[in-house]
Amino acid sequence: MTIPRVQERARSLSYSRNTILFLVLILMGLSVRLIQLSGRPLWYDEAFAVLISREGLGAILKGTLTTAQGSAADVHPPLYYTLLWIWMLIFGEGVRAVRALSVLISIACMTFVWKTARLAFDERVGFLALVLYVLSPFQVHYGQEARMYILLSLLLLVAAWSFLKGLEAGGWWAWTILGITSALAMYTHVHAALFLIALYGSVILLRRRDRLLKVVIAGLIALMIYSPWLVQLPGQVSRVQSGYWIAVPGITEIIQTLIAFNAGLPVPPILMPFVLFAVVLFVTLLFWHTVKYMRQSGGRESNLIFVVNMTLTPILLLYLVSQIWPVFIIRGLLPSSVLYLVWVAWLVGQRRFLKSERIVLGSVIALLFGMGLYSHFSYRGFPYAPFEKLDDYLHANQSEGSIILHSNKISMLPAYYYAQDLPHQYLADKPGSASDTLALPTQEVIGLLAHPDVEVAVAGHDHVFFVVFDREIQDYFQAGVDKHPALEFLAGEFEEVRVAHFGELRLYEFRRPQRFEEASFSKSATILDEG
Repeated sequence: MTIPRVQERARSLSYSRNTILFLVLILMGLSVRLIQLSGRPLWYDEAFAVLISREGLGAILKGTLTTAQGSAADVHPPLYYTLLWIWMLIFGEGVRAVRALSVLISIACMTFVWKTARLAFDERVGFLALVLYVLSPFQVHYGQEARMYILLSLLLLVAAWSFLKGLEAGGWWAWTILGITSALAMYTHVHAALFLIALYGSVILLRRRDRLLKVVIAGLIALMIYSPWLVQLPGQVSRVQSGYWIAVPGITEIIQTLIAFNAGLPVPPILMPFVLFAVVLFVTLLFWHTVKYMRQSGGRESNLIFVVNMTLTPILLLYLVSQIWPVFIIRGLLPSSVLYLVWVAWLVGQRRFLKSERIVLGSVIALLFGMGLYSHFSYRGFPYAPFEKLDDYLHANQSEGSIILHSNKISMLPAYYYAQDLPHQYLADKPGSASDTLALPTQEVIGLLAHPDVEVAVAGHDHVFFVVFDREIQDYFQAGVDKHPALEFLAGEFEEVRVAHFGELRLYEFRRPQRFEEASFSKSATILDEG
């Protein structure tokens, strides 16, 4: 056999092995994301996504385009909701069905994680990055959730890959893809802008003036596609500023971001000291080895610079912007966390490290991933709750004329999703407060209007179920209010029958006392008549 044939055969075997390994990792990623897919109930954000998406494109646009008090009714653009609407028309509105869309998008992300890491470095780093993505708790979490963050991650990952492809080959097709995916990412979430600033700015950081014109044209393509929505962007930013609970970030948010990138959130308090120590150790090693490598290479490793830039710059930009307009949402950094995994794969894949060093690095990341996955699959705390069990209890105990009143939308929408035949109602958030996030136009779109106060809500009802999260009661107590205002009113007007607990939810049952008094009077009158 000639040498060329031997080489060709070796390449063919290598290609076959790589293909098999890639498919095995994809199946592994799918399997991990199917674990407990419906085991944890939908929470408020997911229920809202389903309820607005089911109404169709016209309602979606109304719920996002309409202004309320000078701001956009909903902070999120319509692309994910539209995609979910189409998906539900085909596969239905069940928990597994709506979350399966995110699983599918996550599988697409795996392909581009592998392609991006391989393009930036080599085949070895590509597969290591894919392994990390498959098992990353942060990625698994949003690969299972019926929200737009995994779609944002996919679109920006494709944009990053096409950017690198354009730098390498210079073909117009890559820059066209960059422009299209940039616009679609902006139609998914406004946080895309921060990633895109870092991405487009990379052409200057990497000193690639030969590609500057094509990057500008890609940006113009993105701007042209996104221009119909530009008029809505200030309203969305204003909505986040005025109607969301987000505080100005500090060092705590930076630490939480590092924990999320490595182990996901939330972390059980008992595991927090170990997770925090492991995260600090690993991030320190990552930075130290990166700086050391940069010095040794004279800073010529442009793709490593690109990956580090796409990891850190969006975090820095979000932090700085949030000092003026607080919009620091860690899940909005999901795309940067993917590039972080590519960076980690580069570190772990360095052959110049001693075997013992690679074992230490691998052990630390395995420990973090293990604790993170355990936390993710086992967590059932706020804002999750056993809403199906709550609804089953209410079905069995409601009576004619009953009202089920939720303290706010956080418990109302998921409970309504699971049992739309029950008389679920809820109280409006205090106008202009940090929790006032469900605008009136959006309430009208989903057909669920809030009551202005508890007195109006229960008027004409003799039997009231009141649903509230433990956390809300604790928040009032910490603010110096001994009793939840709604509970205080109900206790003054009704007689408390019982209190039931469903996870972190409390269900109070009240009846008007005059019902019992009237029944007693009626019985006495009957006895007198008979006498």
